[in-house]
Amino acid sequence: MKLKQIISASIVLIILSCGTQRYIDNTNDECTKNHIPKERYSFDIEAYNKKIEGTKKTHIYIYTDTTKIDLSIKRSKIRKGYTSIHTSLKDNKDTFFVYDSIGRLIEKFDAHTGTNIGEGITYTYTNAQSKDPIITSRVNYDTIYPICWKEALHIAKRKGIKLKEVKLDIDIPLNIEDREPDMKWIVYDDKKLLHIDAYTGKVILNVKNEKPGHGPL
Repeated sequence: MKLKQIISASIVLIILSCGTQRYIDNTNDECTKNHIPKERYSFDIEAYNKKIEGTKKTHIYIYTDTTKIDLSIKRSKIRKGYTSIHTSLKDNKDTFFVYDSIGRLIEKFDAHTGTNIGEGITYTYTNAQSKDPIITSRVNYDTIYPICWKEALHIAKRKGIKLKEVKLDIDIPLNIEDREPDMKWIVYDDKKLLHIDAYTGKVILNVKNEKPGHGPL
């Protein structure tokens, strides 16, 4: 009886191992974890105004050990608002926080060199005084393809790509149903260009970047 159980278990393992092969050591759960710190839900207009007072500046740059922060005001005939852009000094990821005229968060989205990543969220409020955001739309771009941007960077780093200089390119639709069956991450710096299968993580192209400082084509 025990022999039959061992044989059956072995057959199951063989069947499971015949699925789609992933060319990475581990999956990065951090890709689908998106957290907005409490302090990002409002823009400190008073502090911003004090810093630009007496100048013609509209942008304020703040640097920490890990992040570059760009604070700015946006004015148009339709509305006035504020923007806070947080750029990671580790891997070039940008997180955008967009605020209305009284400093309430109305949109948050992530990008990497123009490519949508992370979560895109928009908010509304019940009235002009409300401080409680209501989500009106939410898209998690990291769930579109099995290999997300962080996993692509993990693979690229092992192949010699410098994360501080890295750029990404991929076509990411809004819905998983619209994704392409044959899609790849294009990851490059000034010296190296990689194509990484967005479904398996396999490196399908690893060449010298012939056009440093430009796009991947």
